Amino acid sequence: MLIKQLVVEVKNKVGELHNIVSILSKFNIDMKALLSNTELTDSGVVNKIRMIVMNNELAVSVLENEGYKAYLENVVIVDVTDATGSFTPILKVLKDNKLNIAYVYTFLTHVENKALAVFNFDNNEKALKVLKDNQFTIVTNNTIKSRYGNSELFEERNIREYLSTIITP
Repeated sequence: MLIKQLVVEVKNKVGELHNIVSILSKFNIDMKALLSNTELTDSGVVNKIRMIVMNNELAVSVLENEGYKAYLENVVIVDVTDATGSFTPILKVLKDNKLNIAYVYTFLTHVENKALAVFNFDNNEKALKVLKDNQFTIVTNNTIKSRYGNSELFEERNIREYLSTIITP
């Protein structure tokens, strides 16, 4: 299953990451992972902040309301045992199947001996199939919610109704 990841594009300037994280915190949006990097695009240098958060739609809404360019993109998340060499078999399967990794980042979890690897590929669907076919554990939205979520912060909400209660005109 492909997971939606939050992406926020900002100018590469001091304090932008702080502003984004502060906004998410203000709205009780639980952030599980973050990657911030600078990319050269046709329109110049852009900083892309990629995050796994517990309520993507709300995050996009509140960030757009604050004037940020925020959107969702598909990623593949794989369970990785937190032990020396455990990432190598995943990368070998990807190499053997000629799958190009656009980017990857990993993070440790509070689940004992587990890390997660967040991948974006040139072909996410093909990568997902190859990883499943090779018995790697693919993380789903339900996995993230049940294993890593703070249930009181991950209630499904009518976003418009919720925003109307916390944003004053």
